[in-house]
Amino acid sequence: MLEPLRKLVVAVRSHMAGAVGLAPRYAVPLGEAAFHRTTSGKIMRGAFKRAFLSGEYAQATTALDLALGMYL
Repeated sequence: MLEPLRKLVVAVRSHMAGAVGLAPRYAVPLGEAAFHRTTSGKIMRGAFKRAFLSGEYAQATTALDLALGMYL
């Protein structure tokens, strides 16, 4: 179960590093229902940032890092 998730996280981090030259520390897997969207369906990136900075994803990112052996 963890191996496919580990591969996905590594692939996302690797893609971001190649695409924009940044290696993200966190990759937060979210289901489609968890995406913040406008009434017209556009993704609200600022809402994700605010939620992350407020600690909304802290438990999930820590658990994911520990489970995948990526905790720094």
